[in-house]
Amino acid sequence: MNAFLAVLKVIIKHSPAEDNHTRFAELCGVDKAHLHRVLSGKFSASPEFVGRVCGGLTPDHAATLLKAYLDLVSHAALTVKTPPSKPTGWRSPAAILDVEIATCAR
Repeated sequence: MNAFLAVLKVIIKHSPAEDNHTRFAELCGVDKAHLHRVLSGKFSASPEFVGRVCGGLTPDHAATLLKAYLDLVSHAALTVKTPPSKPTGWRSPAAILDVEIATCAR
């Protein structure tokens, strides 16, 4: 389980819904099946889902949940491996300028 899910579960436990997932989903305006799938790890939380959940929380809980989500997303973005790019015929503007200066100096 990632830190986002751990924070979400703690927030649900201490929310007015009193650890009732169905009631929590109703309070936040999210689909209860979608909430269950996110909590079980079958779905990843989307920005829209996190926004809806945060909209139904107190500002402190919303900030904590949003921070956990942004930490998760930023970590995922930093660990994505991309293949090395192939060299192209692109030249830097400085190299083009050097060639033009050398041509004009002749």
